[in-house]
Amino acid sequence: MLPKCMKRYVFLVGVVVAALLHVTTWFSVTRIFEGGSGQPRGLVAKGDEMDNLKREENSESEAVDWRAPTMHTFFEPVPGGCCGTTQEGHQRLLRTWESAWRSKGWETKILKEEDARKHQDFEKLKGILDRLEVDDYNRRCFYRWLAMSEIGGWMSDYDTFPLNFDAEVGARLQQYGEFTSLESHIPSLIQANKKEWERVTQLMIEMLEFRKDDGFISDMFILEKIKKTMGKKAGRFARPKTLVVPGLPYAYNKIENENDRKLYCGALKDKLAIHFSHASTAEAFIKGKFPIKSGISNIRDAMERRSSAATIMLEDYEDQCPHDGGLEIP
Repeated sequence: MLPKCMKRYVFLVGVVVAALLHVTTWFSVTRIFEGGSGQPRGLVAKGDEMDNLKREENSESEAVDWRAPTMHTFFEPVPGGCCGTTQEGHQRLLRTWESAWRSKGWETKILKEEDARKHQDFEKLKGILDRLEVDDYNRRCFYRWLAMSEIGGWMSDYDTFPLNFDAEVGARLQQYGEFTSLESHIPSLIQANKKEWERVTQLMIEMLEFRKDDGFISDMFILEKIKKTMGKKAGRFARPKTLVVPGLPYAYNKIENENDRKLYCGALKDKLAIHFSHASTAEAFIKGKFPIKSGISNIRDAMERRSSAATIMLEDYEDQCPHDGGLEIP
């Protein structure tokens, strides 16, 4: 048995160590979210590997009940296709998106314009977009905000695919509800409850109402303006490249031969998802990092084959990169 003075010493050391761990944890986690606003409530840091959201392994005696969350996306066809991709190319990308998220245990749902029309402000928003002459593709990007405001939950672009992000992590994060954009102001992967989706959607509509027809308008640029104008009050915005990999240029080393592809696993370590955006796909082609060589002679060819490139990259990720986590979700 320890002497009384020794017990007191051990207790004080324990308090100091706990305090230091708390400070280190808080400092590390705030690096993920812009403005130093910190982590979504409920995230528990493990060591200083702070850029990862890991599935918590539970013993049989500590089993946690959870229901597979739904990852939503929005797609309403633009007649004739758009953005360098045919209608068939978009459909292939949707199928790849659906398969990728389901492989991680998620339910999936594709929202359409009819879902956006359920929102009481659909006609109001449509009128504003008409006045501003927003093109067909970008007005659909705004409509998805109305659709998500009706239900709440997770939403991703259909060119965003999970890496180290299974359904249980998504279910645990979903309970906190606060508007959280995991690729800064780029709305490629967002989680919020219904109330929070509606709050940010109304901010968008309000900002659009006073907007003049002075150039290109997209939901991404409006969300960026909301973030800059409101700061922490806008919601939580993960710092760029901390949770979502911004495309193939950050995933692959230069590919000389499509049968000898090497992923840069360091860039993918502990990341939740990868975003195959139009811009990053074009950049990948230009830099020789597009994983398909045969039949790809220009950027338009690469855009049309994004679904195949995504499938190849995700298979390479599973084969080449170890998945190891650093954040547990209680």
